[in-house]
Amino acid sequence: MNRRVLTLLAALWLSRSFGPRLMAQEWMVFTPENSSIPDRNVLSVAVDSSGVVWVGTRYEGMASFDGLHWFHYQPPLSGGGAEAFPLLRPAAIEAAQGSFGEHGPQAEAIYDIAIDSKGIKWIGTKIAGVKRFDGRNWTLYNSRNSPLPDDYAWSVLPDRSDRLWVGTKYGGLAVFDGTSWLTYNRSNSPLPSNDVTCLALHPSGQLWVGTTAGIAILDGQGWTVYTPANSGLSIGHVETIAFDASGTAWIGTWGAGLVCFDGRRWSRLSTTNSGLTDDYIYSLGVENNGVKWIGTFTQGVVAFDGQTWQSFAPWNSPLPDAFVYDLLIDRDGNKWFATTLGLAVYRKGGVILRSPPPELPPGHLWLDPPIPNPSSDRLDLILHLKDAARVSVTVYDALGRPVRYLVRGEQLFCGITRISWDGRSDSGSVVPTGIYLAVAQAGHSRSVARIVRLR
Repeated sequence: MNRRVLTLLAALWLSRSFGPRLMAQEWMVFTPENSSIPDRNVLSVAVDSSGVVWVGTRYEGMASFDGLHWFHYQPPLSGGGAEAFPLLRPAAIEAAQGSFGEHGPQAEAIYDIAIDSKGIKWIGTKIAGVKRFDGRNWTLYNSRNSPLPDDYAWSVLPDRSDRLWVGTKYGGLAVFDGTSWLTYNRSNSPLPSNDVTCLALHPSGQLWVGTTAGIAILDGQGWTVYTPANSGLSIGHVETIAFDASGTAWIGTWGAGLVCFDGRRWSRLSTTNSGLTDDYIYSLGVENNGVKWIGTFTQGVVAFDGQTWQSFAPWNSPLPDAFVYDLLIDRDGNKWFATTLGLAVYRKGGVILRSPPPELPPGHLWLDPPIPNPSSDRLDLILHLKDAARVSVTVYDALGRPVRYLVRGEQLFCGITRISWDGRSDSGSVVPTGIYLAVAQAGHSRSVARIVRLR
């Protein structure tokens, strides 16, 4: 074996304990009794570009989970950062579950968490307005210190320009560009109701606004409004909206089941004409393969692949509660379910948890193991870069010969970069089954990921 292969294998051995870990369990449930999540009553869930899961709770503010540790965020008066707890909760931290300070998350329920392209967390609360968290500092926006029309923020959503849209319970829709606010309500716009229940961004960039009286769509040119009077919505109360890969809208209603709209035709799935188990829908998610996951008010979660339905509830699965406030599908295919009795995660074949990469010194980089691995199709590599640098990423075969140059000396920004490989060589041919090594290099810093290819 040549020197290059020995060097790469040594680097691979040193890196093996980090990155994605396939768990034996298909279900995991986090509660204060078995972990350091601060509150069992989870209302919202989000995931950042590093794969860290962020949850908003009803009574104990915000927490994050990096695959190994829970972090419970404390008020700025005690440093403004986060206190890290191990995954298994020791008795010594029982007394640490206190309330939050004036500007961090407080006892007000956190109904929504959204993360913009810069990694900033935007938090919609029940009675405290909107909070911004950049990892160190908190900023509070409410009706007393800003033009935010209502302190009851149901939904928050950054758009492609990182403008923040806020759906409120009584004050309509607000948008914040970082400097100024603009408000849309029943008196100055076609918005069908001032009670904005959900926000969703269409693949085309349109903003879809769900309300208790219908849907309003804002596309930069004007408004389109759908209500029971002019659409396939049998009732106007919309709780959640999601889109599949084709841009078709899937709309969860409060009492009329699931509505589908492809831009031309409307259809409705309910407990009377399908395998849907509850007509009161609170949350939705769509996988890359088109499977819809539907969180309900009283019957847990239902998965629909276009033909068959599968139900997950406390009486037939480890799901801890039948009321699913929020759900999220992450890049590894994990389904995260926020319930009043704990946070659950499910993935057929085993949950994938991501261990955090090591703290990188200046000028260094880190390459996560690929997802999926093994793979017979396209796979993704996640590159962590401490500082902006000129980077190369190359795939080698087991003999140390270069097979594919994925990145050739490109200048990359610091942070996280997703790199895809389609399993082909530079000549365009599909590589044979075997072991390959992806090597990322910037200056004298190198990181290696092992790839198993199947055909």
